[in-house]
Amino acid sequence: MVLIPMVNSTPSQTERDTIEVIAYLKKEDVLKEDEIDQLKKMVKDSKTEAHREKDELEEAYSQEIAQLEASLSEKDEEVRCASRVLSLIWTLMSPPPL
Repeated sequence: MVLIPMVNSTPSQTERDTIEVIAYLKKEDVLKEDEIDQLKKMVKDSKTEAHREKDELEEAYSQEIAQLEASLSEKDEEVRCASRVLSLIWTLMSPPPL
């Protein structure tokens, strides 16, 4: 009598190991996908925050520029006024032509 090994009756150790490895890899894949999703969210949040900060800086610097331009205009007018006064004083102090 010839004994035929039962190949299909129970999974072999190699098949069980393969199934375990595949299950582990699938679990790791899910974990990696979750990590990727978290990192994508972090990038998106960082971009949003950077955009908000940029807008705030633009607004602050625009206001500062407007204030400086107003101050410059005021100082420019003061210099023109002083120049006219000095010109008038110079004219009054000059000896009359002979």
